[in-house]
Parts: sequence; structure tokens; C-alpha cells
Amino acid sequence: MNYSENYRERARGRRWVGGIAAVAIGAAVVVGAYFIGQESRTAPVVEPAASPGGPQVAVAWPAVASPDPILSATSWLHAYRTVTAQDAAASAWIDRVMPVVTGQLADSYEQAREGSSGARWTEFQERGCVTTVEDAGGVIPDEAPRTETVVNVQVSGRVTTICADRQAPPTPDETLGATLSLERGDDGLWRVSKRLY
Repeated sequence: MNYSENYRERARGRRWVGGIAAVAIGAAVVVGAYFIGQESRTAPVVEPAASPGGPQVAVAWPAVASPDPILSATSWLHAYRTVTAQDAAASAWIDRVMPVVTGQLADSYEQAREGSSGARWTEFQERGCVTTVEDAGGVIPDEAPRTETVVNVQVSGRVTTICADRQAPPTPDETLGATLSLERGDDGLWRVSKRLY
């Protein structure tokens, strides 16, 4: 074998080894990507830690009377069942519902303010809990009696509680429904006068 043939033979060998190496590297990249993908799909989801001030949820808002009785009724439901650990007392919901209730119902709620909050409220505050109403909605049943100034509205929503410690809440989630009687005031806004059911 002369020099030129020997050179060509060595060049072919180098190309063959280089090709095998390229295939091996490519296969390693593909396999590695597969396992990285598998790891990302099977790795446990790590939730962010709760902030020192409690869970990241919207702060409770006061109810707002509306020219639409359904909006007033659902606003009442939100204010009636929203409670936060930052509230000064368990009865803070009373202050929130005041804008959307009649004077007579407001007097009735004021009498309830003096009740005992109990041990559950202490636990609720210590654990940094928040109770909110989700998916709230309302309807005026076709069969419900109605006048220009009085109407009945059925409202419902899902009441959920979360706590800063991410442990089970002191109260389980529930679906709440209520039938409310609303009155339209001289200002044209509807307010809850009583809870019928």
C-alpha cells in the first residue's frame, strides 16, 4: 500500500469514528432530554410558602346596593360570609352588609353583634384564615311574588376557607343558598329586608 492509499484509509477510519461519536452524542442528548422531561412531569409541585400576613386572597369588601336586585342580593351574600383573620372581631361581617340591608334588618344584625365569638374565632385568627364566597349568583324565580318595590331573590355560592399554615381549615367548604326579600328604596336601590330561607 503506497502512501496516498494509506492516507485515504486513515481518513475513512477517522470519518467512521467521528460519525459513530456524533451518533452517540446525539443519542445521549435525546435520552437526556427525555429523562429531564420525565422528571419535570413527575416532580412534585411545590406551592409557594404563605406570606407572614396570611394567604394571598382578596380582602373583604363592603356590600353595595344596586338598582339590580340580583346584584344587591349577591353583594349581600359576599359580605355576609366573607371573614378574614385581620377582622377586628368575628362580627365584622355586620359592618360589611350594612350598605345593602334595610334599617330594620340592620337593627336585627346589631343585636347579633353582642354574641360570643367562641374558640373557633381564636383559632381562625391564629392560623391566618380567610373565608370567601366563590361562584356567587342569583335568580328571581318566575313563581316568586313581585311588586315594584318588593322582590324575592334566590342566591347561592361556594363558601371556602384557606389558612396561612396550608393545613385543613377549621370549617369545611360548603355550598350556601338563601332566599332573600329585597325592598327598593326611594333612591331606586334594592336592599335586603329579610332572609326568608
